[in-house]
Amino acid sequence: MYNYEFVKGFLRDRLSSAKLPLYVYENERIRFQCRKISEIPYDNKSIHFASMANSNSEFLKVIKEEGLNIFVNSKKHLELALSVGFDASQVVYTASSLPLETLDDLQAKEITVNLDSVNQLEYWVANYPETRVGIRFNINSEKAAKSRAGYFIGDKSRLGVDSEEIPVELKKHVNGLHIYVGTDIMDVEYFMHFYELLSEKALEFPNLEYLDLGGGFGVSDNEEFNFAAFGSRLTELMNGLSEKLGKNIRLILEPGRIVGADSAYFLARVLDTKKRGDKTIVILDASTAQFPRPLIYPNESHHPLRIFSPEGELKTGNTEKSMVVASSTYSRDIFTAEIDLPVVNPGDIAAFGNAGSYCSSMFTEFLGFEKAKEILI
Repeated sequence: MYNYEFVKGFLRDRLSSAKLPLYVYENERIRFQCRKISEIPYDNKSIHFASMANSNSEFLKVIKEEGLNIFVNSKKHLELALSVGFDASQVVYTASSLPLETLDDLQAKEITVNLDSVNQLEYWVANYPETRVGIRFNINSEKAAKSRAGYFIGDKSRLGVDSEEIPVELKKHVNGLHIYVGTDIMDVEYFMHFYELLSEKALEFPNLEYLDLGGGFGVSDNEEFNFAAFGSRLTELMNGLSEKLGKNIRLILEPGRIVGADSAYFLARVLDTKKRGDKTIVILDASTAQFPRPLIYPNESHHPLRIFSPEGELKTGNTEKSMVVASSTYSRDIFTAEIDLPVVNPGDIAAFGNAGSYCSSMFTEFLGFEKAKEILI
């Protein structure tokens, strides 16, 4: 939820010494989300923050202090995780196929790995027959839906392995099943549909130790993801599976965007305004290369925008149809194509909410803008 007082306080107290554009994080909001997710009542669980959502080392230190572990999908993020103090035992590594030398390195470090093909499972079993490994599952269902970043599950997804593809003799070498059903989902029933299908498939793996159910928990201005209902349903499912298998199956979750999204704001100064028909074009001293979600998801990313005066006062009053753009000449360098804003003047501050996940971490050098600094308060 948009914390007006936090933004106003930062602008009043720190704007004079801050170089815009920048990201400013509300530390306590990050901690609040970590604790809320950790309240899921199933005891044998491990929460692993998805480092792709935010790879800022100070951010990672906060989630580590709150007891979360980490999920990575690249060697760079693995090195980062270890450098900020995560132990190898706290890391889950999942990728869409890996160089064999990377598999060897992960096995040597004793890191939990989820593979993504039968070929790689065969390699693992041939080279490390005494070491079990996880595998990413794909489940075909008529309920599989396209989310913002495409299909993560079902017959249109490139990810995961169908149970039927895995030879029976290899299933005894699998100790974990991983699944990711989509991104920014608010519907608990959608998650549970696929989790229940996965739990049925889990009975085919005699040495199963964990289910890794990924993340994808939604972020919305109008409601918060219902972790109470989710946790209750999930605990019931995991208890039932553990009873069927006669052992306590570990639950792994990989929350990403939800941990930090609404903790941060992207702040940029207004350089200029001009008219185009009945619309005011607001030009910022920034680029979507620095705040990339509007660039990558131009019609789907939602970042509530508020305008503040240089003194930190929220601007209100009569609104006008506006378009908020960058100071580059790239025609698609647009933050918001159409929005009603109060009268905006050069020197005002644009503050975009929901900026704490998949924003700074998606920075691109395209267009030549510097990466915006990040401040945790």
